[in-house]
Amino acid sequence: MTPVWIALMVALWFAVALLLVMVLGLSRRVRELGEGWGGDPVRLGPAGGAALGPLLGSTIDLAPMSAPATIGGRGRDRVVLFLNSSCAASHMLCDELIAAREDGFVMVGSDLVLITDELGAEFYRGLGADEIVVQPANEISRQLGIIATPYGIAVNASGTVRWSGIAGNFDDVLAMVAAFGMDTR
Repeated sequence: MTPVWIALMVALWFAVALLLVMVLGLSRRVRELGEGWGGDPVRLGPAGGAALGPLLGSTIDLAPMSAPATIGGRGRDRVVLFLNSSCAASHMLCDELIAAREDGFVMVGSDLVLITDELGAEFYRGLGADEIVVQPANEISRQLGIIATPYGIAVNASGTVRWSGIAGNFDDVLAMVAAFGMDTR
């Protein structure tokens, strides 16, 4: 064998080994996503069963979770969106919500609360959020069992969850507002 063939064989075996490591890493990540953070299977579907999260009818209060404000129990209904600055779906939802706000959409009688990993993310401008809560290391999401973004929760003034699930588009935001029995302008 010539030195060129030996170099090609070493390069080929290196590429095969690298590919094997990548496949094993990907299969592990897929398994982790399927199990969720707590080892429970992820349930995708309509509100109430998506990506775990708080159950409909349960009561939540984020004040003990180091959030600067309480999401429930402040006298107003709240639409809470969990967003991640590196999530393309979060960016698309924000774009849809900004466009709707520019067209006159308002949430009558309810506040918009963003819970995010980054306060100064550019795509939050124009949303008109009433409150922004930064959650370092996704601590609030983990405590509520939320393992995906964008995720939405509709919480009434007493802290009762009226809607909970993946908030994939603007129609889901409308469904959250409708869960309070209120209209939009």
